[in-house]
Amino acid sequence: EGRLTASDSDHVWLTAELDKFLTFSWGISGEDFQDPSILLQVDHLDLQPWLNWIDSGLPLESAWLDGQGAIEFAEHGRSLQTRLNMEIKEADWTLQERTLEKTQMKIEMEAEWEDFTTLVLEELKAELRDAENQPWGSVTLSAMQQDDERMGVPFQASGQADLKRWLAWWDPAHAALSQGQLLWNARMHWQHDQWKGVVQTDLRGVSGRWKSMSFEDYSVALNLDAEYHNQQLHMGNCHLEVRQRAHRGGSMGWHGMMDTQSGKGDISFFTVGLNHHALKP
Repeated sequence: EGRLTASDSDHVWLTAELDKFLTFSWGISGEDFQDPSILLQVDHLDLQPWLNWIDSGLPLESAWLDGQGAIEFAEHGRSLQTRLNMEIKEADWTLQERTLEKTQMKIEMEAEWEDFTTLVLEELKAELRDAENQPWGSVTLSAMQQDDERMGVPFQASGQADLKRWLAWWDPAHAALSQGQLLWNARMHWQHDQWKGVVQTDLRGVSGRWKSMSFEDYSVALNLDAEYHNQQLHMGNCHLEVRQRAHRGGSMGWHGMMDTQSGKGDISFFTVGLNHHALKP
């Protein structure tokens, strides 16, 4: 069961009692609709019947939802602001016969619809924790969409993940890492049938064993800079750098162009200071 309410400082706009059959009551009162604010709250809503109704094959099998949200009109109704803060509790996941039980996911979002022409996603953040409240990773996203499609859609995203926990869950028979973090960020811009962007990935401080490989403070940094237009993929400042402990393993870079339809292109590679001792796990 759960409860859904919507109100501002003067009126109750919506009252809802929710269970797996979604029974609720609706009511609106008041005459002043200028710049109203609507508050929403859901307490301990069982998501399992909803998940089964959407798709019985979803990786999320069961969970509870607690959440609060706000919808606020501003500038005499010319813009709309939205805030969301919710937590998915005791979530059980199954992916390719691997299970992850009793997890918690916190989701926060702030967005604004300016003059009802420009949608700005100021921040969308999600964080995953296990049953012991240990962090597994997080993702943050921001973007903007305008009515004029010629302006395109710029967005930024970043995230981090505990490589030790994810690898132990995915391959428990072979993974024995003592530490390791994966960090990444991306800046992209989509416009009609073209896009450009930069993606940076940093595999940092990996120590332990995986299968026959042994790592000690192993780090890999990858930078991708690319642009796509008219079926042409242009690669700019792309490089890969490897380190182990204080030893630099060197770097490899590439740039060039490729026709994605024919698969033909011209790509140049270069290496700087490769050290096989640092490259060998």
